[in-house]
Amino acid sequence: MARPTVLLCTIALGFGCSGTIDEGQQVAGLSPAQQLALAAWLQLAQPAFVAATCVMCHDPNDPTYDATMAQGAPPYLAGSSEVDQRDSLIATTMPAIVDLDAPRTSMVLTKGLHEGPALDAVSASNILMWITYERSARLGSDLPITAPYTMMDCTAGSAGSATCPLNSIDLTPAGAAGTLTFTETPLTNGEGQEDDIDLEAMTITAGASGLHVVHPWFGTIPAAGSGSGSSGVQLDPLDSFASTDMELAPNATLVLGGETFSNFVHTDPLVVQFDVLTGSD
Repeated sequence: MARPTVLLCTIALGFGCSGTIDEGQQVAGLSPAQQLALAAWLQLAQPAFVAATCVMCHDPNDPTYDATMAQGAPPYLAGSSEVDQRDSLIATTMPAIVDLDAPRTSMVLTKGLHEGPALDAVSASNILMWITYERSARLGSDLPITAPYTMMDCTAGSAGSATCPLNSIDLTPAGAAGTLTFTETPLTNGEGQEDDIDLEAMTITAGASGLHVVHPWFGTIPAAGSGSGSSGVQLDPLDSFASTDMELAPNATLVLGGETFSNFVHTDPLVVQFDVLTGSD
């Protein structure tokens, strides 16, 4: 009997095409969410672990492994294949390297500078993205996300004027009453292409029940469906508001300020994903 393979051409989910893998029962009968998690590991997280030297310092199967530098750290990336490495990483519990219940607090992301270097922003974002997909695939707990919103451009003037309208996203469909407002200005790169946006005057206002807001993660849905996050979303690789955790009183406002998002096209619908979005009463 032929061994099962998975075709990793999840273009609609933003990972591109990387051929097939042959891992027997490890990839047999995967659900779409499980295939997305696997693709995120192979194309985002695993390369980030290698680029960030985690493999060199912590994997005793790697020829460059430095036992003295690693100080006896657990071999959480051990395995004869990339899929085995993923399974070892998730199974490591003493200490737990990955926290599927709270991806953002996973030790791999909070370790910082130790015997080895801290993760850079891009590597940390890619690993967090993978853990988020694994959470959905293994726990079936999708994170709250707003409905796609088509932005109105600011071309001149002050926020709220006819030429610089305030965009307003209803947070209710994502889980709790509230609104996210902002202005959006398309930016042109050096090649004359509008592929960045500047969001200013960003605020989140709670409804009558208050609001608990944790980790708003901004993304867009590219027109061709080539986003890089869950549900076809291309998430902000810098994860600009990862540290946000706020309890808002009824009708209170949280000021997020302004932020420039690279590789976001202003005509693509905007979405915002949260770790937590609930009423605070």
